[in-house]
Amino acid sequence: MEKVFVVSTTLILLLSSGIFAIDQIQSFDIYSSNVGTVAGAGTSTATSMNFIPVTNAQETIDGSGQIKVLQTGIGAVIQGGSAVGTCGIFGYDQGVNFVGDQWQTFSDLLSLGFHGQNFSADVGQNVLRVGSLGSAVALQNLIGGQSQLMITPYGVNVDIQCLGIGLVDGIGGHSSSLISRGLRIQRSNLK
Repeated sequence: MEKVFVVSTTLILLLSSGIFAIDQIQSFDIYSSNVGTVAGAGTSTATSMNFIPVTNAQETIDGSGQIKVLQTGIGAVIQGGSAVGTCGIFGYDQGVNFVGDQWQTFSDLLSLGFHGQNFSADVGQNVLRVGSLGSAVALQNLIGGQSQLMITPYGVNVDIQCLGIGLVDGIGGHSSSLISRGLRIQRSNLK
């Protein structure tokens, strides 16, 4: 199962004083699960893979052309697993929820505005081997990158944030085993 939710909005307001206000918000949320199990007599095989990419980009220029605001965000989740076995239970179970959001606002000609970026990831993975001959292997990777650029007559502000996570687990041989791992990461950058 996979679900991707993408929000991208840009709001430009002309205030009564004639000064522009620029607000940009963008986010993505990737939720994905990948499961494969083989069980019973005889030799069986299960293999599956998910690849989910997301890309966001925004650009805003004020009416006078003096203020330019850009932001981009990318994210990708790759999940894969394989199980093969004879007379036993062999499998893998993977889950990930990966969120990236960022915002920037400019409303005062004497400042460089305000910026915020956030990544959060919940990743879990189980690999199981019970019984006779067989093996199971699972791999999950997620990557993300965010960049923001604000150019005003008073200077330039740049923010960049990246995140990469990889999990690899495998079981083989003659003994019964369970590998269960997970991690949670939260990363923010505020100015």
